[in-house]
Amino acid sequence: MSGRAAMTLRSGHGAGLITIAALALAGCGGVGAFGLTSDDNNVDRLTDALERRAPGKAGTVQNAGGKPMLFAVASGKPRTLIAYDLQDKVEVWRTPSDVTSRVLVGGRFVAHREGDAALVGRAIDSGKQTWSHRIDGSCVGAGCAADRVFYVYEEVGAKPTWWLVALDGVSGAEMWRAGAPGALGTPQAQGGLVFSPFLKQWLSVLDARSGAQLTRIRGIDAEIAFVRATSDEVFFGSKTGVFRLDQRAASGKKSDSTYGAAALPKEFVHSQYHADSFDPVQS
Repeated sequence: MSGRAAMTLRSGHGAGLITIAALALAGCGGVGAFGLTSDDNNVDRLTDALERRAPGKAGTVQNAGGKPMLFAVASGKPRTLIAYDLQDKVEVWRTPSDVTSRVLVGGRFVAHREGDAALVGRAIDSGKQTWSHRIDGSCVGAGCAADRVFYVYEEVGAKPTWWLVALDGVSGAEMWRAGAPGALGTPQAQGGLVFSPFLKQWLSVLDARSGAQLTRIRGIDAEIAFVRATSDEVFFGSKTGVFRLDQRAASGKKSDSTYGAAALPKEFVHSQYHADSFDPVQS
């Protein structure tokens, strides 16, 4: 790949120097969604992106079967993936599988990492494996929507690159990929958008169909170490507190956003709002 240049940034909240390799994405076969410069914290662009979003109804089941389901991994050699219908209180299926991640639940599929170097998809109603996708690097984590799987991996080399990859959830076909010159966290998706933490300083909002960046939020006085999507809401933040993704979030500041933190005695309590998206063990 050509077009690389060494570059050093200083974060705005005292995290010190971050040395990264700036990558000319146009020469690397990926969507140019993650740049080191962007029109950050633009309230109009964030408003437009949120208006494009089509979230589900609060508290509703999102899978195609319409029933609340539990997907559990039982230990053993090999491990066993079990699907359980919580409404009818009956086991639906079980299959041996070397599951090494959380189970992602889409509309007509479930997906998970298998072993160290593959993602697999299964039919949600039978557990039958329908596809397998090789991960060409160190997997950071994955998320999904009704019809897509999104995962991040680090391509280790002389100058590491992080890739966000979109797969069709039913067939496993790769739809697009976007490269970044610095660390990407585990993505989340909802209502036609993908939310990707970048270098713990930005939250990039991408079009789920194309991978194009729609807008980006830069944390002014807080890290962005995770993003979490429910059926109808999206939240992001760090170990210090949580932002709600709404128009006010365009400020990038805790005081001007819909922001909350638990008031707990620090001497006795360690607050944990969500898994760290940049830690593969937690993600």
